[in-house]
Amino acid sequence: MPVYAKAGESLQHIMNPLQAAKHPELVLMEGPRPADGYVAADSGRWVLSRAALLQAVSAEKNRRRDSGFMLDGVLWDSDYAARLAYAEMAARFAAAPDCTVHWKASAGNWVMLDSALFDRVRTAAEAHIAAAYEWQRQQEAALASVPDEGQTAADC
Repeated sequence: MPVYAKAGESLQHIMNPLQAAKHPELVLMEGPRPADGYVAADSGRWVLSRAALLQAVSAEKNRRRDSGFMLDGVLWDSDYAARLAYAEMAARFAAAPDCTVHWKASAGNWVMLDSALFDRVRTAAEAHIAAAYEWQRQQEAALASVPDEGQTAADC
């Protein structure tokens, strides 16, 4: 049976064409409704809603933020646990600037961390995280012009 939906709605209505003729607000869709986050467009195509696009942007920002960063050929963790550990290490170096610590930068990457290297790591981590959020800001600004009903995959 053909699939009909009201533009901007995520729920599909399946009915025969005679029933659909009684509902001029329904559009004949090109195929079955895909995954969640898609809504019907006036064109009869399923499109990602702006909310779904913004959610995808946020998830990608989180992935970028938490994926780690390179410094001196070493991958350093940047997920929540690492950021918390860096904050604890900052307090430790503030109390004892001359200490050194064997530090696991990321899986399989151990370094001897002193306050000078830690300052460079902290600066690189801050820049890495700021870049992830700046990327998100730019993507959200670009999506500001996307209609509420979303955009098709071909438009992305």
